[in-house]
Amino acid sequence: MWKQWKGKKPLAEVIDSCLHENCAMDQITRCCVIGLLCVQLDPKRRPGMELVLEMLHSNIDLPTPSFPGFFQEYEYARPPDSHSHEPVKYERPEDTRTSRLEPSFFQEYSLEDLMIVNSPETEEAYYALHGVSGSSGHFTAPSGRYLFTRSWVPLVSPPRALICMIHSFGDDTSWTMQFTSIFLASQGFACFAADLPGHGRSPGRRAFVPKVNLLLADLKDFFQSVRSRPENQGLKSFLFGESMGGALCLLMLLSMPADAWAGAVLVAPLCKISNRIKPPRPVQMALRFVAMFAPTLAVIDFADLVEKSVKVPEKRVLAMSNPMRYNGKMRVGTMLKLLRISDELGSRLHEVSIPFLVLHGSADEVLDPADSMALYEEARSEDKTIKIYDGMLHLLLFGEPDKNVAMVRRDILNWLNERCPNQHEIHIERM
Repeated sequence: MWKQWKGKKPLAEVIDSCLHENCAMDQITRCCVIGLLCVQLDPKRRPGMELVLEMLHSNIDLPTPSFPGFFQEYEYARPPDSHSHEPVKYERPEDTRTSRLEPSFFQEYSLEDLMIVNSPETEEAYYALHGVSGSSGHFTAPSGRYLFTRSWVPLVSPPRALICMIHSFGDDTSWTMQFTSIFLASQGFACFAADLPGHGRSPGRRAFVPKVNLLLADLKDFFQSVRSRPENQGLKSFLFGESMGGALCLLMLLSMPADAWAGAVLVAPLCKISNRIKPPRPVQMALRFVAMFAPTLAVIDFADLVEKSVKVPEKRVLAMSNPMRYNGKMRVGTMLKLLRISDELGSRLHEVSIPFLVLHGSADEVLDPADSMALYEEARSEDKTIKIYDGMLHLLLFGEPDKNVAMVRRDILNWLNERCPNQHEIHIERM
C-alpha cells in the first residue's frame, strides 16, 4: 500500500485498490485504530482477541491509541520510493536514545513532515496515521470579519474535552503548530484554532494587530460557535495560548465569567514585554507619534527573533520555511498594542482566578520567565501550576531538542489528564 501511495490519491482509494473491494472510510479508520491498539508499547493497553472481535463487529467506542511502539526506530515520514518497500529509517539523535521516552511524546521534524501535513493531498493520511481527523474552513464573525480555521479531533472515540488554541505573533495555525494540535487530538482532545487577522490565511494587513477588543470579540464568537455544537455539549473547555496567544487567552479570561472555562495552558505567555526588547521610553513616544499617521509602517527590526526563540539550528530553518510566517519588521501599531496589552496584564494578574498551567524556559530572551512567575504568584487561582525549564528558550513545543519538547508535552498532558481523566484508557488497562 505504501508503495502505491504517493500522496496523489485519497487514502481510501489506495486501500480499495489493494484489497480489491470498496471500503467505507469509517471502516478503514476503525480497522487502523484497532490495529494500532494491538501494538501499543504498554502491554496493558493492548486489547485481547475477544475484545478485538467485539470492536470489529460492533460500534463500541474505541480508545485513542498512543503513537505505536514500532515507530520508535522507523518513521514513515514520507511515502517510500516507488521502487522499494523499505520504510524510511529515522535515526534518533544520540541524546534521546538513552532516555527512551514514550514514543507518543516525540515529534521528529523534517521539511518533508511539514510539507506532508500541510498539503491537502497528503494531510488526510498523516492525520489518520496518528488517529486524528483534521479539517480546515472559515468562520465569519457577527462583525462580518472572516477567519481561517482549523480543527483536529480524535478519529474514532468521542473527545474528552475541547481545547481552543491561539497562536503567537507572526505565526499561524498550520506548519509547526499543527504538531502540537495533532498530539493533543491523538490523546483524546478536540482542538480548534483560527488564524488571527493578518496572519496565515486570514485576511488583513500582514502581521498588523487590529483593535484588540475587536480581535477578542471575533475569537470569543468563534470559540463559542465550537462549544455550542451538539457534539460538544457538556465537554470541558480549555484555552491554550503561546506567546502573544497566551496574552490573548489571559485577556479573554479576564473579560468573561470565572466559570466560562475549565482552565488554561499558557506557553511562554506575554504577560509583560521584557526590558531586553522593549523600546526605551523616548522611542515609545516617537512610535506613538508615528502611529497617529502610519500605524502599519513596518520599522521595528526583529531579524534575530527566530534565533532567540529556537535552540536547534535545523529547526530555525524549518521555522523560516513556513510560507505563511511573517518574517518582516514589526509594524508600529502592532508594537504599541503589544505594549498596551503587557501594561494592562501586568496590572491585572491578581484578577486571574481559573485553573492554569504556565510553562516558560529559563533562558527565554523574548519574554521574561520572571513575568510568568509573577503571574503564578499574583493570580488568586487556587489551582495553579508553573513549570520553568532550565536552559530552554522561547518556543518550547518546537524549537528545543526532541527530548525537551517531549518533556513539555508530557507536563501539558499530565495536567490535562488530571482535570479530565481518559475513561477509555482506564477501561483498556483493566482488561
